[in-house]
Parts: sequence; structure tokens; C-alpha cells
Amino acid sequence: MKITSKTLFLVTILVGGGSLLFFIMKKDWFGVAFSGYLFLKGLHLSFDQEAYDEGIKEANLKKALHRKTFGKFAPFAPYVPYFLLVLAWGLTKVFEVTLFLRIALMSIVLFTFLYILWFGQIIKKERQKAEVLESNVIMEQVEHPKS
Repeated sequence: MKITSKTLFLVTILVGGGSLLFFIMKKDWFGVAFSGYLFLKGLHLSFDQEAYDEGIKEANLKKALHRKTFGKFAPFAPYVPYFLLVLAWGLTKVFEVTLFLRIALMSIVLFTFLYILWFGQIIKKERQKAEVLESNVIMEQVEHPKS
């Protein structure tokens, strides 16, 4: 087996393995499952060239779609769900939990969920457009060979 990305491999082993061991020691089974999934995915991407190339292609597609959708705010757009969840957590630490705060927190979490779904739909539509264009090119090559 050949390592396709040494950086990804080292980060997977150090960070992923470390977090996996941390959650095992804490006996936090949700954390074990989540960090185990990320650890295995990192190893898969580190050793499989096709998966690594597909991951790079996916990251570039998301970056281009963020640029197209959000313009100059594109560098911050991928982090909006994380920011909103940290904001919700921070509000629970600062203010006393009341009915109004619960409604605000549920609104923030709902908005975060809808944001993720919305951007997922944008990515799905863009992939479908790319597949249609690719299939049209293949059909043209079959119909009109270059011989």
C-alpha cells in the first residue's frame, strides 16, 4: 500500500487516533463512533488514490459553489453552521434558560439544519448538471468518432 497524502495520514493518526483513544478512555460511545468514523475515513483517503482525488474534487466543487453563492463572504460560509451552534451553546452558558431562550435556541438549531440542507441541495444540483454535461460529451464522442 502506498500513502497518497503524508500530511493527511499524519493528521489522521495523530488527531484522529488521539481523539479516538480519548473517547475510549472517557467511555463516551458517541464520541468513539464519530471519531472512529473520521479515523477510518482518513485512513481510507490516505491510502486510496481515487478516493483522495475524489475528495479533492469535492472540496474544490464546494469551494467554487461557496464563491458563486456568497461572493466575498465565501471564506466564512462553510463555518456558518459551526458558528451558529457555538452561539447557541454560548447563549445557554450566559443566560438563564427560559421559554424565550429555548425558542431562540430551537430557531438557531432549525436554521442551522435548514442551511445545511439548502447547501446540500445546491451541491446536488451542481453535480447533476456536471453529470449531464459529461454524458452529453460522451454521447457526442460515440456518435461522432474522431477517426
